[in-house]
Amino acid sequence: MLHDNFTSPANALFPSMVVLAITNICEFECGHCYHPLYRQQSDFRHCNMSKDIFHKIADELGRFPGSALRFLAWGEPLLHPQIVEFMQYAHCVAPHNPLTLITNGYWLTPEISLSLMQAGLSLVEVSIDAVTAENYNKIRKSHHANALEHIEENIRLMLEKRNYFELKTRIVVSFILHPTEASAREFALFEAKWTGIADEIVKRPAHTFKGTITGTPLPSTRIPCYGLWHRCNINMLGQISVCYQDWENNNVIGDLRNPEITIANVWQGDAFNRLRENQCKGIFEGICSNCQDYNCHAWKNPYEKVVNRC
Repeated sequence: MLHDNFTSPANALFPSMVVLAITNICEFECGHCYHPLYRQQSDFRHCNMSKDIFHKIADELGRFPGSALRFLAWGEPLLHPQIVEFMQYAHCVAPHNPLTLITNGYWLTPEISLSLMQAGLSLVEVSIDAVTAENYNKIRKSHHANALEHIEENIRLMLEKRNYFELKTRIVVSFILHPTEASAREFALFEAKWTGIADEIVKRPAHTFKGTITGTPLPSTRIPCYGLWHRCNINMLGQISVCYQDWENNNVIGDLRNPEITIANVWQGDAFNRLRENQCKGIFEGICSNCQDYNCHAWKNPYEKVVNRC
């Protein structure tokens, strides 16, 4: 895999994946996530992406067939009141682009899941990370009673409706693997439980999640970050940041609220290109300089491969 160049001419014009935070609202207290600390910032306010900004993003996405849209990060996407409407609009204007969603699954009710699948959802990943309710409550820290049981039932009902209505949505479950024997044992049980039920089981190595936990040790020699050549991260306001871990918005390099700014011109612009060129020279600056979340081993099997199997 190329890290010091784009993998295709199309990728040089537009990111292969647009990572989109449509809300910063989440009711969970997951121990591996920065969100609980993010909510403690003095200037934190609940925020949902506006319809106008989302339409601008989806309209541009549709001009670059094959680029994936990924609802992710900074909050639970299903808590955005217009999530189904957004999915419908994106599928209408970007029919040749994979539309994907990552969720904790608690609000993936039969009504919502069917609406999303009928709206054109290509892939949903439900982050579970545990087998037993006891371990789930330690890891995901939900205040909802019987959260794991509720989520598992949501997934099974979604699979039933998908199959009954002959819809095409791929339904996967995921597990964050920590560098411990206990986590390895839990994943073995997780894999056994979901094999033959979910369409795929995604296992990803833990990173530090902005220092929240102890992740997989970083390699001694850094190579350029895969994300700079493949992914564009956009927050609820429509700001484009260098990294999805820029919770403080200190590394914003474009703002889609400006009518003259597009994803493509930021992607091809001087700020991104300077970062790419410097990382090829071994120079890591800004948010990248002290990054503890970067893990080249995880990039050997990037999420794009999961999306491509839709």
